[in-house]
Amino acid sequence: MRVNFRQHIRERQREIAADFQQQKAQVHADYALRLEDINAAIMERRNVFTHKRCLAAISSHYGVSEEDIMGVRRYRHVVEARQHLYWILRNERMDTSYHKVGKLVGRDHATVYIGILKFEYLQRREDIACVNKEVWRLYNDQISQTETA
Repeated sequence: MRVNFRQHIRERQREIAADFQQQKAQVHADYALRLEDINAAIMERRNVFTHKRCLAAISSHYGVSEEDIMGVRRYRHVVEARQHLYWILRNERMDTSYHKVGKLVGRDHATVYIGILKFEYLQRREDIACVNKEVWRLYNDQISQTETA
């Protein structure tokens, strides 16, 4: 029994080429599905998170009207709500620049930047105040324990 090596090699090449084409088609199909999933997730995220919904949530949380937040009033509670809005728009949507946030809320990018800095400062200060209260509570507990002992 004589084996024709050339014919055997050609058949093997055809098999390998067919397997390669199958794998290539599968990779393209997987890539297309992943791309569709990513695009759907992006569109879903865009539909869920809008600056108007965020404005409504901030408005109800602080008890300030949306007009006041978007307006020029400088009362402390209105300014805090406005700065919180800046912070959420900037940090929840990573692709949003200070300039874009400013356009959304009708402010300059520098105003947005300073507002975010102030909001973050207030957040840290409130966290520190909570920690200080806890430290003082523990300190007073220790003093009362040593006085009773």
